[in-house]
This record gives sequence, structure tokens and C-alpha cells, in this order.
Amino acid sequence: MDADYNFSYFEPTLDIVEPTQSYRAYVGDGADPERFLVRLRVTSPDFLGSGSLTGLEADEFDVFVGSSTTAANQGEVIAAAYVLEPAT
Repeated sequence: MDADYNFSYFEPTLDIVEPTQSYRAYVGDGADPERFLVRLRVTSPDFLGSGSLTGLEADEFDVFVGSSTTAANQGEVIAAAYVLEPAT
């Protein structure tokens, strides 16, 4: 069998789709945020054939609200973007 393959370490690019400065999520108190959703795109670098990176699980993300950090409670890929619900 003749095959070409590459192994590489890379840092993916994370682009927050929502919430943004113009489309805000109102989460209440930053120290005790209420439920909200985060949409983000995770892409690989150009040298690996840039595109959406799939296969990540919700527990592989941390969400920052103000000075508080929380894990993502649930998540799934919808239209090539991860939709996460941070734990409250």
C-alpha cells in the first residue's frame, strides 16, 4: 500500500462567533453566571489544509466570564461551529 501522511502538533484557532461585543450574552453576575450559549469555530492551520476541526468534546473547553472560569457543561457541533453551554 502506498500512502502519504503527516503527523504534526499545532495550536488550533478559536474564533468566537457569539456572543460578541455587538451581540452580547447577558449572564447576570460574572461571579455566578446564568445559563448562556457560546458559538465558536475551531480551525486547523493552513499547512494542514485549513478547515473546521471536529471531534472535540465539551469537557475540553473552559469558558471565561469576567474573572470566573467554568467548564462547558454540554456541547455539540452545529454547522461547523461548536455550541457550548457553560456549567453554572
